[in-house]
Amino acid sequence: MIETLEGERRGYFVEMNPNTMESGIYTAIFSDDGLSYSEKTPLGITAREDDVAWGVPDTVVIPNGLVRIYWVYTEDNFSPEKIVSATSKTTKAVSYTHLRAHETSLHLVCRLLLE
Repeated sequence: MIETLEGERRGYFVEMNPNTMESGIYTAIFSDDGLSYSEKTPLGITAREDDVAWGVPDTVVIPNGLVRIYWVYTEDNFSPEKIVSATSKTTKAVSYTHLRAHETSLHLVCRLLLE
């Protein structure tokens, strides 16, 4: 849970669509007690049923007010886990630019995926 520059308490969570078996990361505005939410919005970050790991997202507000979201992702049973991140396009933190971190044997290579 983070508080945006606009004063909204935003939470980030994973939900699975039982019809498609696809999981996705969502955000919503949470009440002060954290027991209810409104304005649930999909971020467009999804994982298919056959994708093995899908970590619970963790978020931080970076100094310029944008929000960076991190999660752990594994494509199959044989691939190493990857820490993947995306940065919000605005301080409202509902639209993201994806930055995927890919692990190699020598070093970590980052690649920006343009939308």
